[in-house]
Amino acid sequence: MNVSEMEIGGARLKRARLGCHLTFRDVERLSRAIGEQYGDDRYIVRISMLSRIENHAAIPNIFHLHSLCAIYSVEMRKVLRWYGLPDERSRKSAAT
Repeated sequence: MNVSEMEIGGARLKRARLGCHLTFRDVERLSRAIGEQYGDDRYIVRISMLSRIENHAAIPNIFHLHSLCAIYSVEMRKVLRWYGLPDERSRKSAAT
């Protein structure tokens, strides 16, 4: 992954959060509820991590992505494309 893809992903996640009128604390609280629902703390997106993601200093792991997508009502495929992962159609055409 190049730096620009990481910047695009973080910036778009920030826009999604702001579009939902959520603060960092809101996201942490909502992700904590998701973690409790699954019985797994890996789903919790702590304020410090969210800040790092939005400021292009970290790439979210799959658990964080799941929580953020659920909280922001964004499809996982869309967010993965923001981070440079090709969608299924692109992978199929590349394989042929």
